[in-house]
Amino acid sequence: MPSNYVFENISKQSYEDIKSWLVKQGYNILIEEKVQYSVDCFSFLISNYQKIKIIYYGSNKLMFQSNPSVEFEKFIENLRIDFNLQIKQQLDKKIEHELEESIDKTYFIGFDESGAGECMGSVFLGCVSIKKEEIEYFKNILRGRDMKDLNNQQILDLYNDLKGKFDYDIHTISANFISEHNKNTSLDRGYCSLIDNLKLINSQLNECCMCIDDYGAGYDLHQKLNQFISKGVKVILQSKADINYVCSALASLVARRSRIIEMDKLSKENILIDPNMGQKIKFQSGAPNEESKIWLETYRKVYPYDDFPSFVRLKWKNVKEIDEKSPKKKLDYVFKCEYEDCKKPTNLLLFIVDKHKSEIYCPNCKNLISKKYFLESLPYLTITVDSSAIIDRTISKDLSNTGYLQNSKILLTSTLFEEIDSKQPDTKKGALNEIGYIKNSSYAGVLKFQEVDTEDYRDVSNDKKFMFVVRRYKSIILTKDINLARFTSLGVLVLQIIQHPDKISDFSY
Repeated sequence: MPSNYVFENISKQSYEDIKSWLVKQGYNILIEEKVQYSVDCFSFLISNYQKIKIIYYGSNKLMFQSNPSVEFEKFIENLRIDFNLQIKQQLDKKIEHELEESIDKTYFIGFDESGAGECMGSVFLGCVSIKKEEIEYFKNILRGRDMKDLNNQQILDLYNDLKGKFDYDIHTISANFISEHNKNTSLDRGYCSLIDNLKLINSQLNECCMCIDDYGAGYDLHQKLNQFISKGVKVILQSKADINYVCSALASLVARRSRIIEMDKLSKENILIDPNMGQKIKFQSGAPNEESKIWLETYRKVYPYDDFPSFVRLKWKNVKEIDEKSPKKKLDYVFKCEYEDCKKPTNLLLFIVDKHKSEIYCPNCKNLISKKYFLESLPYLTITVDSSAIIDRTISKDLSNTGYLQNSKILLTSTLFEEIDSKQPDTKKGALNEIGYIKNSSYAGVLKFQEVDTEDYRDVSNDKKFMFVVRRYKSIILTKDINLARFTSLGVLVLQIIQHPDKISDFSY
């Protein structure tokens, strides 16, 4: 099934008539960003998840784009009948593939992509150039294997074996871009960009053969390919080109390798810990499968007020379903200022602590929050402390002065001890003295103290371990670290240690 239909010689009036017809049919028209050479661009839904995009070009061409489906074909058929439209013939696509050896060209340029159907991560488009005389060599190594059937390690090993033996280029399409555009439009633009980057001179063009796996190529790519055909390039746009042609198989290899490297990095950096069960939640391929579903659901548990990360494709059906089932919550505020002329809710309080005083200020009105109001507002205070607060000796300084933190429960994670161990001897000594003070204060009944072991989560980043403890124990955060202070956007109260009192007046929240 095609993913786009093109109609030529559509006058401005005919275009407006078609647009009015769509409105009368009950479709909700959404204006889209114009593409290159277009006069108008809009979209509408024909079902919950089936979107059709319409582009009207200055050349009077009208194109309809969507994911291939029976519904899309029926829609186009009804439109053709009502307006007596003729579909423009697309670039000739051969069903039977030609043998590479029979193609009288010197250079073979293959294209293929990886990650187009996944719900996480980028799409990588590969472009590989080889000479006809090298085809047999690569055929003997590839042995007709489909790159999609090889596991990650096999792809990496095969790439390493062939590294440096052919020229290639990679184009990356971010998840954000794919979320904002039709998938096939994104691929069209990506392939056009790769073709534009080819280092070919006019004298070489008639010696080239381009092989592209047909994913449902649209108008933009067809136009680009037709330009090259007019200059003598042989173009093969065909399903399974990555299996039938060595140059496209190699393009598939480099595209898959790039995708594997990115997903390996993303998976390692984004291991979550379920705040209820304490289990590590991972993803690997980023495919729209059960593994991704569990990760997305857990992300919403851990970060209920946050959007999904930028590497998640927000318009994918499985992501939309989770977003509808567990939508992002409106931010909760933990603390409200005590002053009548302010009374603003906040998840951030500014903590000034030195040897002589400890004071907490509202970030909005910059007024001092009294100890009495603070303790009444947060009577059963549990605090997860990061290493910056321990090194600053914040708790001992406060308990020796105003005592905002008295009777609170202090949580120290095992990662905190690891961070302190890595410090210079003098800094480490001071931090250990602070921990000793906290333990002694606990024995004296001034506060409570608990060490939280996160050793079972060695492959999880420290910030995610820290957030797990905060969520698990429903605690607030005491930190001097600006990055941790940004956790206020996650519905967590943060006591941010400010070094100098004069900084409060400059602070904006």
